[in-house]
Amino acid sequence: MLQDQLAPNWTLTPTSGLQINTTAISANGAQLITGTSSEYGESSDFAIYSYATDGSAPSLQWSDPLGDNVTQGVFWVAVSGNGAYAAAGGQYSSGNGFLRTYNVGVGVSSRQEFSVDSRINEVESSFDGSTIIAVEGSNALLLTLNGQSYTDSPTNVSESYLRSCGVCNTGEIVVVGGELDSYSEHAEFARGRKPAKRAEVSSTGLVILYANQNGTLVEYGRFHTATGVLRVVISADGGYFAASTKNGYVYLFATPDSPVSGLTPLWSYTPSDQSLGLTYALAIANVNGKVYVGAGGNYDGSGAAKAASDSPGFGFAYMLQNAGESGDYYPQRLWINQLEYCPNPGMNMDANAQYVTSTDGEPIFSDSNSSPQEETPGNFYLFNAQTGELYWKYATSLMNWPMSINAEGTAVFAGSDDGSVYYWGSPAL
Repeated sequence: MLQDQLAPNWTLTPTSGLQINTTAISANGAQLITGTSSEYGESSDFAIYSYATDGSAPSLQWSDPLGDNVTQGVFWVAVSGNGAYAAAGGQYSSGNGFLRTYNVGVGVSSRQEFSVDSRINEVESSFDGSTIIAVEGSNALLLTLNGQSYTDSPTNVSESYLRSCGVCNTGEIVVVGGELDSYSEHAEFARGRKPAKRAEVSSTGLVILYANQNGTLVEYGRFHTATGVLRVVISADGGYFAASTKNGYVYLFATPDSPVSGLTPLWSYTPSDQSLGLTYALAIANVNGKVYVGAGGNYDGSGAAKAASDSPGFGFAYMLQNAGESGDYYPQRLWINQLEYCPNPGMNMDANAQYVTSTDGEPIFSDSNSSPQEETPGNFYLFNAQTGELYWKYATSLMNWPMSINAEGTAVFAGSDDGSVYYWGSPAL
């Protein structure tokens, strides 16, 4: 049954006036990592935060400030499934990014910092935290835990801009995605339905699969798409991975046992009954051989159903299941639901594909300004992953990007541009 505006178990605001662009939650829902940011602003108050919770209330374990006069701040965080290790990335200023790692139980004194030339666009962790993968610019950064500290091994992908990455639970399989174009400097993706101007140029999408062999990325194959890849995800067991693109396509791949000359998707999909564009929301789960891929794309149609150019856009969340048999797989769409605004990357599934989360909201641009003049409100959604039934949604005054669900499917940890984080326990009450 739909519960409109289901109240969270608790909410808090780390620093009033800043945004929450990212959240991460451990498999049991007890360990939480987040950070503060400002997409177009500067602050001396940005920080990374570690919380523990019993479900009823949060407890701040530690916080780690980024420093003075920082622009943008924390863009993405990760926590290992067992809750023992964490990582956070973003940027201090243009041309000066950062990646920090932590032993969660030790706190700030365990911090390691890896300097990078541009914003960390995504960071992900294996279940035990022994492997961390991050992407920035044209580099994939593999971190391997040796004793009490990480060693880094960067891999450069020539003439690329890497936006997304994923790693399986064991850390043995890694996937990265982005695009190839002729620009040596590529603007970061602007949140919402409008990409930054330089990101609007024609480019070719790129997906690369790697095997992690003793702390070194060994390429197993790559695949090119017609437009840029916005997001890649990999199943917990590493057997399947997916990619989504700027022109509304989703691709599913099976992981090969050895290197191949080129990756071949099992299938590609874009809805035939809705015209979708930017598709940044993506999630995957492999449940006893049944593979589910959730996606969310901005509506890009024409005619009466299309929002006016000066009105907020909207989009759709939907779920695909890999159907068929070897050599003849195809995507079976289980459901599709319209969202109030354009969907954002806060789409995640629990390990058993019982629930899938979605977020929406977007900046509102004027034609003469590359920075947003204001934002729409936003929503958090929790759907039944199999049927698409909306269990609940929760509205906020500003747009929402992150929404994480734990692997056990018992807790949700989300964040908003209103500066607050929100926690729901037993999410389908």
